[in-house]
Amino acid sequence: MLNYIKTRPLTFFLLSTLVILISGSSIHTAFYRNNYLPGTYINNIYVGKMSVEDSLEMVSEKYSQKDYITIKLKEQSWDIPFDSLYSLQTDTLNNALVEIKDKQRTLSPIRFINLLLTHQKEDVVYELNPVNLDTLDDELNKVAKEISVKPINASIYIEDKKIKTTVHKKGVKLNNSKTAEEIITNLQSGKVVTEVIIEEIPPEITEDMLSALKITDKVSSVSSSYANSADNRIYNVKKAGNKVKNHLLWPGETFSFNDVVGEANKENGYKESTIIINNQFVPGYGGGVCQVSSNLYNAALKANLKIVERHKHGRPVSYFDVGWDATIAYPYLDLKFKNNTPFGILIDIDYTDTEISTYIYSFPPAFPKVELTQTDFKEVDYKVEYVENSDITKGKKIIKSEGKKGYKVTTWRNIHLSDGTVYKEKLFEDFYKPVSKIVEKHPIDIR
Repeated sequence: MLNYIKTRPLTFFLLSTLVILISGSSIHTAFYRNNYLPGTYINNIYVGKMSVEDSLEMVSEKYSQKDYITIKLKEQSWDIPFDSLYSLQTDTLNNALVEIKDKQRTLSPIRFINLLLTHQKEDVVYELNPVNLDTLDDELNKVAKEISVKPINASIYIEDKKIKTTVHKKGVKLNNSKTAEEIITNLQSGKVVTEVIIEEIPPEITEDMLSALKITDKVSSVSSSYANSADNRIYNVKKAGNKVKNHLLWPGETFSFNDVVGEANKENGYKESTIIINNQFVPGYGGGVCQVSSNLYNAALKANLKIVERHKHGRPVSYFDVGWDATIAYPYLDLKFKNNTPFGILIDIDYTDTEISTYIYSFPPAFPKVELTQTDFKEVDYKVEYVENSDITKGKKIIKSEGKKGYKVTTWRNIHLSDGTVYKEKLFEDFYKPVSKIVEKHPIDIR
């Protein structure tokens, strides 16, 4: 008798469950044969308890109301016409809705009753037609132009003989591909607003990178005079000098005057002055630029930088002694020197009314004392060349051009190392050819 009483609750529970299952099955058959279960969503649009036909109308209407797709970045927003990316095909949507309904019909009674009682959300994603990727890419490119901010490098420069720096700033750009993926994913779930995905662009030069160069003070300086130069020539000197001013040379990097300054011609804003062509002083654009290159050459020598390329002038110049000049002839003749140190090299140019000064800044404790010397200096006499001129009276002569002496010289760099050793580096053996004196005489006087 006791066992019978104990089993009665269990029997009652089982019978109750059976009744619920049978009842649920009946409800499923009666109402939900053609209607979606509560909690059913299509692309985040609620279609619970609705028929396939009503759901089709509902979803189609919702999508037809979407005039724009909006993409946002904080307070900014951009609208893209919805129909330029997608077109809703009713037949395809209807087939998807029917397929979803068929799946719900095959649910087990227990699963069915659970969904019926809990209204558990089941969000079904309907795949719209493939997005027009070209249009989307075009629209995102327009947005990218507005969003894009270029990074700003940290910089180092000389102002009033003091070393100064500026801070770097990161840039930003739109990540087109990830933003496009996010837009497509959101649309498939019924969302028309997407937050754009941006990424930072690091600068090429940071403050830490500049600090590691250890540019702390001046390591060499050179000045040369243009006191007697024409205004055009001084203008050219300053124009070229400003191209070089505050140029930073990284460890292992080679400086090229032609690359930094460019061609000193009329098109680039240089004025006409005196230049040397074929060993003759003639008018030409850019006269004076070689004084800048010569200053740089001497400053690089004193800083013990490696000279990669240097050419002398065809004639001696007034602003440097023979052997210490450096000519430029774009793009054939260049001045190049290499930063053969583990530190940064910063070039500064300064001007007064009468001279140009060039300074090289770096880490002074690492630079040896440098002494520049010359040997084998020799003057070379010029020749006299006679030219026939029958219009000249016999016994007379006309001096067409005066002769100029030539010079030979060898230049050296003596490097005084910290242990007292002096390393002597032979730089160049220069020969400035003499210029013949030209004299016109009657042919009979020449013979």
